[in-house]
Amino acid sequence: MQRPNGDGEGEGSSHRDAHSRRNARFDGRREHLDDANRRRIQHLAEPHDVDRTGVRPVRSRDGDRERNRAGFPVQRESDGGSAEPDAGSMITEPIDTLARIQEASFTRASEATRGAFPPERRMDGARLLSFLARKWYSVLATTRPDGRPQAAPVGYALVGTKFVMASLPDAQRVRNLKHEPHASLVIDEDESERHGVVIVDGTTRLLQPLEAGLEMRAPFRDDAGTFPDWIGVLIVLTPERLLSYAAQGFQG
Repeated sequence: MQRPNGDGEGEGSSHRDAHSRRNARFDGRREHLDDANRRRIQHLAEPHDVDRTGVRPVRSRDGDRERNRAGFPVQRESDGGSAEPDAGSMITEPIDTLARIQEASFTRASEATRGAFPPERRMDGARLLSFLARKWYSVLATTRPDGRPQAAPVGYALVGTKFVMASLPDAQRVRNLKHEPHASLVIDEDESERHGVVIVDGTTRLLQPLEAGLEMRAPFRDDAGTFPDWIGVLIVLTPERLLSYAAQGFQG
């Protein structure tokens, strides 16, 4: 071990070296998580379980692709013509749908709620999609059969405009949702001036994995493409109410 000299230079050097090693380990873990999130953000052609109300199909003119407001690849609009696109040339763009759900939610909300979520602090559709697509964990609130609430952390994936969660078949949340299918989801990040949060209320469906479309199972596969055998139920929440808040320093 290096002995500190009279001015503490040796001790300071040791602290700096330890700090650098910790930062290197943290950067490695963060890079791994970033890679996992990038793999999870997928825009799939013609999802089988996406509510197309208000979802704008994008027509393909050729093989070139552009990017939408959230930076995700989309097919370019066709120049003229009224022919309907085939299924292979359509993808969903949930930006406008999420924005419309939020706008309708605030229209119906109380004055107190609108005051707590001022317009200038609400996320727009592109920011909503970007934030929700890169996040992985949330808190799911359900109601027990005896009426008591239950809230627990759960992983989710955004598929189109639906929130898909994996669960053990005998989990308490599954028993709750069989009794009362309405649920709330909270996705938040950071604190203070960097804080951001999205609150979603909606109705859920419980699907066996083989009943769900490939696009709903894909986010939960491991790097080898294997679907975990512990997943017995996929919980699919369709948003009916959505509120968001982004503090001034939010980086979402």
